[in-house]
Amino acid sequence: MKILQISSNWGRGGPGGVVKDLHYCIINNGDESVIAYGRDRIPSDISSIRIGSKFDNYVHALFTRFFDRAGFGSTLATKKLIKMISANNPDIIHLHNLLGYYINIEVLFSFLKKYNKPVIWTIHDCWPVTGHCINFERINCEKWVAGCYDCKLKKEYPESYFFDLSKRNWVEKREVFTGIPNMVLVCPSKWLKNIIANSFLKDYPIFVFPNGIDLTVFHPVKSNFREKYNLDDKIVLLAVAGVWNQMKGEHLLYEISTKLNENYKIVMVGKSSRKNRPKSIIYIERTNNLEELVKWYSTADLFINPTFGDNFPTVNIEALACGLPIVTNNTGGSVEIAGNKFGRIVQTKTAEEFVDKIYECVSLNISKEECVKEARKYDKNSCFSNYLKLYDQITK
Repeated sequence: MKILQISSNWGRGGPGGVVKDLHYCIINNGDESVIAYGRDRIPSDISSIRIGSKFDNYVHALFTRFFDRAGFGSTLATKKLIKMISANNPDIIHLHNLLGYYINIEVLFSFLKKYNKPVIWTIHDCWPVTGHCINFERINCEKWVAGCYDCKLKKEYPESYFFDLSKRNWVEKREVFTGIPNMVLVCPSKWLKNIIANSFLKDYPIFVFPNGIDLTVFHPVKSNFREKYNLDDKIVLLAVAGVWNQMKGEHLLYEISTKLNENYKIVMVGKSSRKNRPKSIIYIERTNNLEELVKWYSTADLFINPTFGDNFPTVNIEALACGLPIVTNNTGGSVEIAGNKFGRIVQTKTAEEFVDKIYECVSLNISKEECVKEARKYDKNSCFSNYLKLYDQITK
């Protein structure tokens, strides 16, 4: 069996990591895997198809900045992809995140409606059912249910600085994404499944397969970071994001730091665009060094995730696997990973309650061993085997 995965990138971020791990799961199962990708690089030994070029990505992004038409550029690149798909003749086409300035959804889905092969679409955020944004939860927007307009998040990714075409985008996405006879959807969280089940995609079968991680990498290890960063007498709170912004709760994290007593120290890992960060926080620039990241997980006493919009944050799973209880906002699928059993949930999303929950969670002295044991359900081999079973099911 040959599976073609289509994604904006390979190995980077949540979706890219899923594509990478699933690729090797497919190969180890004795099947053939091909990756069609739009950005960054991919190892030369991987069977792959590059969609467009860096210049094409740039033009599509510029098109979006001016006209709010993310997903409607890259026409020629997508037509070339379709020719390659026909030549490769995969048994299954597995879609991932289509946002990323690399593919034209109208051209792609017009082809899929005629192509008599099963399609799986793993939906990683809310963009497929909105007129613009990737997550609407923090502004309590429900326009996506009946039709978007006047988007309050149009200047957030995928940014549009001038026009707001969210109404047109929503109508066209509904037309484009519906009507594929052999497509099934997969969501990593129950929360996202509920969103999709109440959208114009509701007529498709929807499965929930949680994302998995490599437990041979993410587990408690020895670290000298307490001594190195003068943290021996501190209760260390770790916060991790690929890129910190308002949706990830960067502003809330800074406010939390001002309300903690002197026994606590926050370590913030991830890229921040802000220059004026509180000096009370230890800031670690974004790193792809997993060994260093695992050492930080193993150094900390508690993981805090102040996110205001998340589908199923992998960082929560990584923290849990390294023995950390979790305090997180009541947002998206973040609470599904640990909940109140292995941490605490902040209902009001305020710094005051967040700090209270931190103190409460620390006082509970939740066992690291129990956290590690709970994380076993997210072993990547077990999680991604769900896809192998689905591949067999839809090709029979």
